[in-house]
Amino acid sequence: MMLLSSALDAVVKASGLGAVDHGLGVLFGLARGLVLVLAAVLVCGATAIPQQPFWRDAMLSPLAEAAAQTVIPYLPGQFASHLKF
Repeated sequence: MMLLSSALDAVVKASGLGAVDHGLGVLFGLARGLVLVLAAVLVCGATAIPQQPFWRDAMLSPLAEAAAQTVIPYLPGQFASHLKF
């Protein structure tokens, strides 16, 4: 794997696509971060945390809950039935 990564790095540097590589890296990092936050929100939704004052008073909890409700149809039925949003 390291050999492949090293080879791809050399190809990108030789082709002059450094800025594109960095831009795609930023986009991939943001997408990965959003997926991790969404997973954490879904796990918290299966507990009593969404009813706690700190969750209800948080500025971004409505946005996080809306994102979680968007993916609920794609979750397994057993897990989706335990969410408390």
